[in-house]
Amino acid sequence: MRPEPIHAQLTKAQIKQMADRAQARSDGASDDDDAEWERGFDETCEKARRERNREIIEAELERLALLPPVDYALERTAAAKRLGMPVSTLDKLVKARRPKKSAKASTDFLPHWKVNPWPEPVDGADLLEELRR
Repeated sequence: MRPEPIHAQLTKAQIKQMADRAQARSDGASDDDDAEWERGFDETCEKARRERNREIIEAELERLALLPPVDYALERTAAAKRLGMPVSTLDKLVKARRPKKSAKASTDFLPHWKVNPWPEPVDGADLLEELRR
């Protein structure tokens, strides 16, 4: 058994409506469905553009945060202009992303100077006299 052609399932009014829509589109007019689709498409493109711009800004901020302070000082004005923000805002954003220096890192450079305190008080004068002898 052969399937019926699609036009056999449509009424004459439906076929006329489809033909009128097709003619209107070819004449340059758009119906509500087309306009809604275009609005949705434009909104999706705009959202993707904003997200991509944010990714670019985030990557640039990370790059600037890893620069030595002198290099950052030389680049900050041009980077702020490129990113479309005030230099003061860029400074705050970069500062927030800079790696934090831990207190432990500052004491690890001379590990042989790590000494444990003596368990009881020591008289400094007696200690120096004993060292002198």
